[in-house]
Amino acid sequence: MIASTITPPVCLGDDAQLLDWAGLLVSRAQARGAITTGRAALSGGEEIVIAQDEAGARLGFAVFYEPEHASERGRLMWLDILFVSRIARGNGVGLALMQAVMAEARARGCDRVELGTNVTNTIMQRLCLKAGLVADGIIYKARLT
Repeated sequence: MIASTITPPVCLGDDAQLLDWAGLLVSRAQARGAITTGRAALSGGEEIVIAQDEAGARLGFAVFYEPEHASERGRLMWLDILFVSRIARGNGVGLALMQAVMAEARARGCDRVELGTNVTNTIMQRLCLKAGLVADGIIYKARLT
């Protein structure tokens, strides 16, 4: 087990280097097919929490935001990206990041946390179940071009 701590949330727009780092990792994940290539780039308005080891090395991160539109279902925190480095996978880092986002959402008065994942991303699906999330639908697509 790798010991990690989670940083307090930081707005990505407040730290250009952090925004560039997260954007680079998103691009790499897109190249591997872990994140869809049509996904919009990080805007800088999102927030991030980072998992670090005792020496301060980054083990992973979670990007999240509260959408502006209100819903009859209450306030929502959207977990946009969850990334864990290869060396830290399987050591509870992803779960700790997800729980940190959920705690932040709760502290802000959100009613729920939601996220989307690829149907082939079984690792993320298992992590969601471990964190207590439940599947709430499936999206079907038709490619028209």
